[in-house]
Amino acid sequence: MVPKRWAGGKSQRVLRDWVEQRRVLAHPAVGGFLSHCGWNSVLESLSMGVMLLAFPMNAEQPLNAMQVLNELKAGLRVEMGGPSRWGKLSI
Repeated sequence: MVPKRWAGGKSQRVLRDWVEQRRVLAHPAVGGFLSHCGWNSVLESLSMGVMLLAFPMNAEQPLNAMQVLNELKAGLRVEMGGPSRWGKLSI
């Protein structure tokens, strides 16, 4: 349930069930995109000129992240704790 203070007020927060990701990525306030690196997310981010913070989880996502980082040079790798395998960014 959405708190009443968020619904229709002048808050800068937006809460929706679904939004078109490309419209969000096209907004000038977006400077980067934390992504699991599914191929659709990669394509949408790159098509909008938004750099990726790659946080792959499973399936083909690690391979997509490697391509974005190593070949396209369009992002940073994010790993939880410890040094990053690719020497990029660790949180």
